[in-house]
Amino acid sequence: MIPYVPHPTVEVFGYTLQAFRVLALLAIAVQVEMTVRRAPRVGIAREVASALVIWAVVIGLVSAHVFDVVAYRPEVLWADPLE
Repeated sequence: MIPYVPHPTVEVFGYTLQAFRVLALLAIAVQVEMTVRRAPRVGIAREVASALVIWAVVIGLVSAHVFDVVAYRPEVLWADPLE
């Protein structure tokens, strides 16, 4: 069995930063940069690629949150539909 290792956290201005969130944000930022840099090589304008990637990230994060609430925490959805 793989042992459970707690994720490290850091307090920054009263907000708890978790290692997973920092790494996920870093992965998104690196992928955005890679996509925007590669776009001109395949014939897509940097501005178009940048807008497309930003929309994809925003829609992906929102839909992931909606799925999380609906699939794993439906009681929160019933208590506060705007969650």
